[in-house]
Amino acid sequence: MAGSSVYTPFSSIYHHSKRGDPEEGKLLVARVPVLDPERSGQRVATEEEKLESESTSSPVTDSGFCHSESCSDASSIPSSSATFTSFMIGDPFTFVLLNEKEGRVKVCNGSFCCHLQYKRISQGYSEELYALGAFAELHTLDGDLSLQVCALVRCAGSDPSSCGQGVEEAETKMDFMMEGKFWNQH
Repeated sequence: MAGSSVYTPFSSIYHHSKRGDPEEGKLLVARVPVLDPERSGQRVATEEEKLESESTSSPVTDSGFCHSESCSDASSIPSSSATFTSFMIGDPFTFVLLNEKEGRVKVCNGSFCCHLQYKRISQGYSEELYALGAFAELHTLDGDLSLQVCALVRCAGSDPSSCGQGVEEAETKMDFMMEGKFWNQH
């Protein structure tokens, strides 16, 4: 079986297929809404501040996220030393835990690296464990597929070995920007 999915707090879109199905693969595209900044506790800029911000053309938003190449290069973030391997969809992903309320992390699987800038939105105490995972190898579970995957996952339990296991619900909300430089020699 192969599949792909896009999940948001409000909706989901997914596609699964088995070998031999008339449509074995499908590209999924979805609009992912930005959560309401007032609801998340972030300060909302006034119209005057927005106009002033546009005239100074700062690439950093009110949330502190950078949306421009003039910001510090994501590749300058050192790989986190506390990486571990755990299996997800039958593949050995390299993971790094998100231990802080906000931050920047990087994880590499060989020369393929994933970068994450994140900020958890406070909603009381949550014991949910999250990790950033990277995989860039041959997936052989249902045929041979060359994959490169960056994944932000909620771990199934409080132990890092549960990262990558199936999870049906998550309570934590976070703003994040994930980057990966994908390439293929074929």
